Amino acid sequence: SPALGSIARARLQAQINFVGTELHKSFSPLFKKDSTEDEKESARKKVALRLDDVEAVLSDGRSFVLGDDFSIADAYLFTVANWTKPTGLGLGERPNLIAYMARVSERPSVQAALQAEGLISKAA
Repeated sequence: SPALGSIARARLQAQINFVGTELHKSFSPLFKKDSTEDEKESARKKVALRLDDVEAVLSDGRSFVLGDDFSIADAYLFTVANWTKPTGLGLGERPNLIAYMARVSERPSVQAALQAEGLISKAA
């Protein structure tokens, strides 16, 4: 984790805050049983815009949200962006995000977490 007070730490906190307040929160109506169809449609549009933001961040060729190194911001983004599966939203036409999700999912720790959560089955 970057040192407290450093620019790198501020960038990390900014990315975590983006995922928490803009992306994570936008999915909420899609998981609530009492959401109206209008609320769900509004949520789908907002999620799409936030995923477009992520696509733009990744468009410079970086491997991870903050550059070449995997961070907690990537773990959080991967988890929330993966909600596009159960909500049926998918990743759309976002090649950088699609490549990013594939890259993160290949990490052994991510594979272990996905297996532990029952989101993927263990390879035979």
